[in-house]
Amino acid sequence: MPKKIDKHCAAATFDVRGSILMQKYEYKKKVQVTPKVRLVVGPNKYPVLYWLKEVFGGCVSDAADNRKYWQVSSSKAIKFLEMIAPLLKNTKRKKQADWLLENWPVHTRDIKLKKKLVKRFRGLK
Repeated sequence: MPKKIDKHCAAATFDVRGSILMQKYEYKKKVQVTPKVRLVVGPNKYPVLYWLKEVFGGCVSDAADNRKYWQVSSSKAIKFLEMIAPLLKNTKRKKQADWLLENWPVHTRDIKLKKKLVKRFRGLK
């Protein structure tokens, strides 16, 4: 269980460099929608990524331009957002986190509705 200071540090870092994504997969007329939380940093900040991985789970991967990113998805992303959403200062990320927490999980087989939800999420400003 992350400590209070861990949550505050994660929220501050996420405010500056983080992103919340809704990824949509389409396969044989089925649509899967998965939330992802991603934090991308340059080479001088790698210890932050490994700290996030140790405290909150997820994985650290290589990105383009000699950078790395930390990412959690699905239920771990929702748990992470539940912990840091009240602490976020960035209005766009705060709106996205609040919207995602209110509307998750998406239990519907309606492909058009899932696509509409992803489009509405991406339109938040």
